Amino acid sequence: MSVINITGYDIIEQIGSGAYSEVYHVRCRRSGKSYAAKHLIDACSDLHCDVAYPEIQLMRSVPSHPNIMHIFDYVFENSSLTLIMDLMDMSLYNYMQTRARPFSENRVRKMLYQIALGLEHLHQNGVFHRDVKPENILVKFSGGIVGRKEILQLADFGSATRISNRPPFAIYIATRWYRAPECMLSLGYYGPKMDVWAVGCCFYEMLTLKPLFKGESELDMLDAIHSLLGSPSPTMLELFKPLNATNLPFPTRKGMDLRLHLPLMNPVGLDLLKKMLVYYPDRRISAKNLLKHVYFEELMYGIRFPMQPHSFY
Repeated sequence: MSVINITGYDIIEQIGSGAYSEVYHVRCRRSGKSYAAKHLIDACSDLHCDVAYPEIQLMRSVPSHPNIMHIFDYVFENSSLTLIMDLMDMSLYNYMQTRARPFSENRVRKMLYQIALGLEHLHQNGVFHRDVKPENILVKFSGGIVGRKEILQLADFGSATRISNRPPFAIYIATRWYRAPECMLSLGYYGPKMDVWAVGCCFYEMLTLKPLFKGESELDMLDAIHSLLGSPSPTMLELFKPLNATNLPFPTRKGMDLRLHLPLMNPVGLDLLKKMLVYYPDRRISAKNLLKHVYFEELMYGIRFPMQPHSFY
């Protein structure tokens, strides 16, 4: 039995929890429809407080899209906020945990395309996520003649902010394994390209079921990144200003060819992954150009909005 009440909704069961929220399967008393209810643990004084504002603002400013978690309603009572959202089956992280072996590259391409569609829509509407990771990408399954299909949605916008806001932003942002170099090397001077880096990390993880970069600290993370991409030159480091001096004493690494990690990958897909993992953000591919890459060419035809969520399976 739940210890919370959500006016207008019956709680069916708790389906998830984290450091900042609890998620419930709920049913709307008026319509009878099922939703996910994200109950924020921290108290908030009003809808403009730091706890509530990012996700409420997103609901109001970004048009709905099949690959972005839609917030249908919210309940604000007793100094707490609950967001009413799409009911999905599981996170991409949990989905990967169920796998005995990696997805086929073709399946990964179709899932990646949906993530990219959601990300580009978010950026196009002036918002960047700042915490893209498998746990914040949700999956819903639907049956089909040729098998199970996946619908993917970007979710959890508690760290999201407006692109129009000027840096410096919060220095410590994003989950460490998916944190872009600019988030660790500068003092809060980053932008929407950090989301592209994080999606690139998810791309690799879907292909291998293993995180691309793992580290117990930001220095560990930078060393892992440099072991693959090579250490930045002094000229490159000069582009990251103001520099975060605490993260500068890293060893020099030569780097290696990404193909050694993915020897069987389609060269076109490998090219896309390399463009997503470019070290300096101004040279990294944008979400808009990500969708135009030839890797997605055959998935582009017949797409029109508005439309119902489609898995391109």
